[in-house]
Amino acid sequence: MMNLRFTFLGLFLGGLLPQAMGQTVHVFPKDHANREGYAANTCPLTAGVNRTLFVFDKWGITIPNGGMIQKVGFRQDGFQAVSGKKIQLQIFMGQTIKPLAKLDQNFAAAYTTARQEVYRKKIFSLPTFSVPPKAPSKKMILIPLDKPYKYDSTKNLVLEYVIYANSNGNKKFIYPVDYAGVFSPVSTFGKGCPGSSKKSPFLRMSPVAIGGNLTASLSSAPASSGGLIFYGISKTKLNGSIPLPLSLDFLGAKGCKLFVDIQLPLSFTTNTGGNGTKKLLLPKDTRLYGVEVFTQVLSLDLFANAAGYVTSNGASVKIGAAPPSFMIQTSILSASRGSYYRNNGNIQIFEVK
Repeated sequence: MMNLRFTFLGLFLGGLLPQAMGQTVHVFPKDHANREGYAANTCPLTAGVNRTLFVFDKWGITIPNGGMIQKVGFRQDGFQAVSGKKIQLQIFMGQTIKPLAKLDQNFAAAYTTARQEVYRKKIFSLPTFSVPPKAPSKKMILIPLDKPYKYDSTKNLVLEYVIYANSNGNKKFIYPVDYAGVFSPVSTFGKGCPGSSKKSPFLRMSPVAIGGNLTASLSSAPASSGGLIFYGISKTKLNGSIPLPLSLDFLGAKGCKLFVDIQLPLSFTTNTGGNGTKKLLLPKDTRLYGVEVFTQVLSLDLFANAAGYVTSNGASVKIGAAPPSFMIQTSILSASRGSYYRNNGNIQIFEVK
C-alpha cells in the first residue's frame, strides 16, 4: 500500500488535479458540470412534506471563497419532460467543519456555523419543462434566495430544504431530476502478442472510485501462469524519455510491445482457463480524483518465443469519486433526526455572484 500511495499521490499531483471553474453557475458534483447523470425522482422538492439537509464536501465545490450564492436548485433530467406543481418551501444554509464521515442522522449537529434562513417560508412554483434537445439539460430549477449566502471555501456547505405543503395533496409526485454517479472512464489500446496457443492476452480495467479497488481483468492468457502487471502514469514515455510503445523484439519477444510506463510492477497469476484478476485498494484520498492509471500484463509462456513470455494490450482507467455529499431526510418536520444517506447523488446547482 505504501508503494501504491507513493506512486498515485507523489507522482500525480503536479498539474493533474481538477481546477475550479470560474463561472456564474456552479454544478455539484463538479465532474457532472457538462455530463448527464441518471434520471432519479429523489428531489426533496417533490418528496411531499419533508425536511431534507444536504452537506456538500468542499473539495467537490467549485464556488470561489467569498462567492455570494444567489440561487440554489436542481437540474432537469436530460431525457424526460417535467410537469411543475406548487410547493410551500423554506431554505436554510450554513457550513460545517465536520468531515462527511463523522455526520449522522442529527440535523442540528450537521451545522458548526449558524443556521441561516436564506429563503423565507412561501410558495414556489416548480417549472414545467419539455424534453430537452440535448443532454445534459440546460434547464434548471433555480430558487432565488431572499438572503444571498457568502461561501467559505475552508468549510463544507450545508443546505437544508423544508417543504410544508404541495399542490399534489402533500403527496410525493414524479419530477425527474439529474442524479450523479461515479464517472470513471476506461479504455484499451494497442494489441497483445500471441502466445503458444495462438491467442493474445486481453486486459481491461473496471471503473473505480477513490477508496475502491483498482481492478484489472485478464483473459486469453497462458493458463496456470505467473507474470507481472505494470501500473504506470504514461502511455507515451517510459521513464520520462523513451517513446512508447516500445518493441520488445530486441529481448526475444518477437511481435510483443510495451505500452505503458512502469512505475509499479506487481505479481500476476492466471487460472487453468487463462484468466486472472488483480485488485488493489486505493487510499481514500481526494487527490487521486481524476488520475489516469495505465496498465499492462506480462505473462510467462515458455514456448511463445525466445524470451518465454507474452504481453497483453494496454488498458487504462481514470479514477472517479462517489458524489461527495451527505443527506438527512425525514417526513416529520418536528423531528430532530432523520434517515441518512452517504454519497447522495442529487446534482445541485448554485448561481453565484
